[in-house]
Amino acid sequence: MATRHVTFENRRGQPLAGVLDLPDDGKIGATALLAHCFTCGKDLKGLVRLSRTLVEHGFAVLRFDFTGMGESGGTPLEGGLGGDADDVEDAAAWLAEHHVAPSLLVGHSLGGLAAILAAERIPSLVALATIGTPSEPAHVLNLVSVDPSTVGADEAVETTIAGRSFTLPGRFFSELEARTPLACLRELKLPLLALHAVTDAVVSVKHAEALFQAARDPRKAYVSLGQADHLLVKESDARFAGHVLGAWAASLLEQAGGTMDVTANVSGQPRLEERLSRAVTEEGYATDAYAGGHPMRFDEPLTAGGTDTGPTPVEALRSALAACTTITLRMYANRKEWPLERIVCDVTSKSERRDGEVFTHFERRIELVGDLDAEQRKRILEIADRCPVHRSLEGTVTIETVEG
Repeated sequence: MATRHVTFENRRGQPLAGVLDLPDDGKIGATALLAHCFTCGKDLKGLVRLSRTLVEHGFAVLRFDFTGMGESGGTPLEGGLGGDADDVEDAAAWLAEHHVAPSLLVGHSLGGLAAILAAERIPSLVALATIGTPSEPAHVLNLVSVDPSTVGADEAVETTIAGRSFTLPGRFFSELEARTPLACLRELKLPLLALHAVTDAVVSVKHAEALFQAARDPRKAYVSLGQADHLLVKESDARFAGHVLGAWAASLLEQAGGTMDVTANVSGQPRLEERLSRAVTEEGYATDAYAGGHPMRFDEPLTAGGTDTGPTPVEALRSALAACTTITLRMYANRKEWPLERIVCDVTSKSERRDGEVFTHFERRIELVGDLDAEQRKRILEIADRCPVHRSLEGTVTIETVEG
């Protein structure tokens, strides 16, 4: 197994530390995202062993530290439980931008709650799994050493959980009462696998039953982890969980028409048979390009001295945003089983230079054809902002040029 240490920023600009576990050949097929428990981190032995077992099943696995935990920046839970869910979504976006969007999302304990809350916002997912996860976040109130009713929303309190000291924002406690993962599962059109030990002394196995009952997808499953402890300390327990997860998720990928053989270039060595992008220009402006192994042609119009045998690169950029938008919306609508028949996305752009800087404005017009109500249309338009190309254009972009 190959391992890469990575760092990426969340939407609040804080650095999150992660580890990407890869097959020995460095090739990425399907990817999985692993969210750790309340008091743990990406390097918890049980999660490391679980990740390595998933790699044996052909997955690349990203495990990362939530805000303020482990090697990540910020203060623990400064964004509340919703902030952890945002971190999960941001990690998925990083995977989609730099490698392959995640097909499998796995959350351990409270990380399972964050995974449930984030799942509907990650269109690439084929499966969701929880390990030792409480069915209600209010369960955490039984673990803290303070009386939540005495904590104001704007206060920060010191508390001890599982022998570790934490500073928790007051809004964390009110948010625990407001967020309902069971309601999220009832609306989520995604297979759930609930893994739980019958002897779990931290989170009772009754919570797994509640999660299983709430899930609506007929492909849902519950698997007992037997006598395992909450943190999967024994290697055999962690590996058993990994084997079950790997086999279950691979089967769902196959049913969905996915593949474990798609490769991405993570070694730094460009090869045309892999999913890299390359352009070759010789005489004139006509350019042969390759993206994901598929040939394309770019050019300039006759008025600019070209031969107009293909779109300009800027036109292709607008098309990439339009296509990414429609694909993202189709994934979301399919999962929700909403009657969206057709999506048309037109993108225009205008650039101007002001004070030595270039400012580009993209206008995106989306037509939704289908018997959708007003709330569904509003939600679909919100999801448009989460397509990977939109995120790339909206975020801070740096380009490094080297002679190769």
